[in-house]
Amino acid sequence: MIDLKKGQKVAFYASLITISLVIIKITVGKIAGSTALLADAVHSGADVLVIFAAWLGLFLARKKDSKKFPYGLYKAETFAAFAVSGFIIYAAVMLFMEGLRNLNKIPEIDVPFLAMGTAIFSAFISIILSVWEKKVGVEINSQSLIANSDESKMDFFSSFLVFFAVLGSYFEVLYIESILTLFLSLLIFWVGIKNGYISLLGLLDVSPDVKLEKDVRKLVMSMPEVKDIEDIKLRLAGPVLFGESRLKLSKSIDINRGHEISHKVRRKVKSEFPQIEAFNIQIEPYQEKNYVIMIPIKNKNGMNSSISRHFGKADYFAFVKIENNQFELEYIKENPFKEKKVRASLAVVEKFVKNKSPDILITKEIGEIGFHTIRDYFVDIYMAEGENIKDIVDNFIQEKLKKLEKPTHKSDDKIIEQNLKESK
Repeated sequence: MIDLKKGQKVAFYASLITISLVIIKITVGKIAGSTALLADAVHSGADVLVIFAAWLGLFLARKKDSKKFPYGLYKAETFAAFAVSGFIIYAAVMLFMEGLRNLNKIPEIDVPFLAMGTAIFSAFISIILSVWEKKVGVEINSQSLIANSDESKMDFFSSFLVFFAVLGSYFEVLYIESILTLFLSLLIFWVGIKNGYISLLGLLDVSPDVKLEKDVRKLVMSMPEVKDIEDIKLRLAGPVLFGESRLKLSKSIDINRGHEISHKVRRKVKSEFPQIEAFNIQIEPYQEKNYVIMIPIKNKNGMNSSISRHFGKADYFAFVKIENNQFELEYIKENPFKEKKVRASLAVVEKFVKNKSPDILITKEIGEIGFHTIRDYFVDIYMAEGENIKDIVDNFIQEKLKKLEKPTHKSDDKIIEQNLKESK
């Protein structure tokens, strides 16, 4: 869970510090008669409103979900930032008008060194606030704190401009304070427009990060249980993200197993990307277009190779590729475990199923160990009908084969004994 309380604490103390700077700038600006310092006070005042919006939003976002607000109040931060942007734009317009009125006035600074010292002090405090807000904002994914960090950094530069404006006024350089006041008003106007635009996009559920969506897709597709993933959607709600997607799973996976996989995916996504508060998943069957089929056989004769009676003790394994109902024999591999006395099926699965990754196994017989181990690799198993590879694949394409939902016998040893009796 994102530490919203930590972000709220930062926003609260940042508000107090910035309010103190505003009071100091207004007081010194009045005493010194510096319109530039007063304009910078308005700039800092706009920042106070933005920081207050962040504090209020984070405070409301910490409230628990309820029946009326099942998704929580995370968007309170975004809404507060949007409302505050209107006040910032209004303050910028008023300041711009003040700069125009004072444009032709000769600057008179009574205590220039006090005004310049205030500007330097403000710059020093602003850069410390910027670093602190950025660090915590990134840590808890609070867009408002990150935005506040940028504004504090702008305060750092504007305070230095005020320093040079006061210095210029001290030497009676015409227009310098009025021009700087106009410049700061435009800067404040830009702050209001930018914050308003960002918060509006958040309220309209804009996709926050295309790269993040790609990273989530890559993570989910790295899980062997998932065949495909569609429609990853992320939306920003204050400092957190909500996501949803559709997972494509093998048709052989039952409902209970599907729910287990969806919970596993959800846990992995939230663990890897803690800023994602909830990740809803819809499960759909994956419609295969291309297949690789594994078939146990007892001789090497191309597509006319004969089917083996049992799985683990088969002499060879054929791998057939199907694309758009057209098939070809890719290769035939000898079974090095056909003489293995116990658990031959498990050894075959480890070597061929795990490494070759077939989608389908077609066999006449398979024991419990082989059946359940293969199913763990999400391979569908069908009962073979036909005497050779060609007949079996034809029957599969025509959907004549029965999918096995349980093993045909308990162990390979019993089927071997049965085959030996039949041969005698």
